[in-house]
Amino acid sequence: MPVAVYRAPVSVVVLTSQWLGTGPTAWVEDGQLHARASLLFRALSAFSHDVRLRVDRKSRYVTIERRWWWGLRRRLRAVPFRQISHVAYRFSSFGTEWAWFHRTDQFEVLSVSLALAGGETVPLFSFLGEGSVVTGWRGELLGDSPIDLRGDQVEHSRRFVDLLAAALGVGLRAPVRRVRRDAYGNVWRCGDCHVLGPPRPGRCFHCGGELASRRDP
Repeated sequence: MPVAVYRAPVSVVVLTSQWLGTGPTAWVEDGQLHARASLLFRALSAFSHDVRLRVDRKSRYVTIERRWWWGLRRRLRAVPFRQISHVAYRFSSFGTEWAWFHRTDQFEVLSVSLALAGGETVPLFSFLGEGSVVTGWRGELLGDSPIDLRGDQVEHSRRFVDLLAAALGVGLRAPVRRVRRDAYGNVWRCGDCHVLGPPRPGRCFHCGGELASRRDP
């Protein structure tokens, strides 16, 4: 017997379900943080693609293993902790339902990567799921539903990011470098690449150029 669903004209309540979102599975074993691509992600690729992560605090290395074509193609990368600047955490979404030029529903993607000190970004995992747009009582003009369903991808991704950042001992943003000044209050920069150096004559650790005193604010 078909079930009739009444759609009222406002969206004021959001219900979260783990079945509407997906992301990697993470666990701690022998002091190491492990993560693996979600079962759904692997199933959609007919189990031909897989991603595994291991964060070893003893060796201070992060290992990322990617497999394609049922293991016929494999890439293994080890990143030392000292090269990791911070954990990059990005949110994006795109509309799936619209009414009167207003977004009433969306699909959400949260991406987690390692930002290295040299500027490179190493992608790790993405968390995907049904999002929500609470239109409130103004939704009466948009024809929206009173109950909006969404996945737990935001909460799931944040738990993983917190675990990862704690295991690495870094934050979610690049650390602010303290500017060191000499006795005259001047900073020393490379004349070639303009990277800050120690407040004394010498060579740039980055490119080998000559350091020079600068009256920076």
